[in-house]
Amino acid sequence: NEGVPNKRDSEPAPPATFSEALEAQKKKKADGSDNAAESASTGIKPGEWLVIVLTAGLVITNWLLVTGAQDTAQRQLRAYISVRVISVGRVALGQDGYARLMIKNHGQTPAEKLVVHSSIDVFPYPIPRGHVFPEAPVREGRNATLHPRQYLKGGASSNERFTPEQMTLIDAGKHRAYVFGVVKYLDAFNEPRTTNFCWSIKDDAGTPFLEPAPVHNDAT
Repeated sequence: NEGVPNKRDSEPAPPATFSEALEAQKKKKADGSDNAAESASTGIKPGEWLVIVLTAGLVITNWLLVTGAQDTAQRQLRAYISVRVISVGRVALGQDGYARLMIKNHGQTPAEKLVVHSSIDVFPYPIPRGHVFPEAPVREGRNATLHPRQYLKGGASSNERFTPEQMTLIDAGKHRAYVFGVVKYLDAFNEPRTTNFCWSIKDDAGTPFLEPAPVHNDAT
């Protein structure tokens, strides 16, 4: 019948010779053995690799999302401690330096085991970056707990009275008295935190003024 394809025309042509048939049989066996060897060496079928890769990608993505959400929650909820110098005494020969501090928790959870180290000493002005501050003694706190929006009054004082040598440098504008220290505490996630503070004191005709120093005013 014209126009009707012959079934024999659609089938692959048989090998013309015995050698060609033998060669085709060898190739078929080789292809099958290669696939079997790949599956046997890994224990995973070739088609399953894509599923494994996609699943691993989803696991990693979810882990990153969960970790990022936890970090964000900690930043939003943790305690944040600030230190403000609210008043200072005169910087004068033979006087003891002293200052009043206010330590406040601006976070949404308590600051625990809080300890305040503070002192007053004379350093160069302007104070250079990289200046090494002496360790300030413990003045307030001693493992106190400061709840959200609460504050703690503290103080700072010099270890000795202002000497003639110190006053000569201060009067020349080369040095100033500084109120400095650090607040150490644990946040609600048991992470150790610190707040450093440093303010210089300028005594203008008997009236002291405070100026934040460009160093040692940071927090973790």
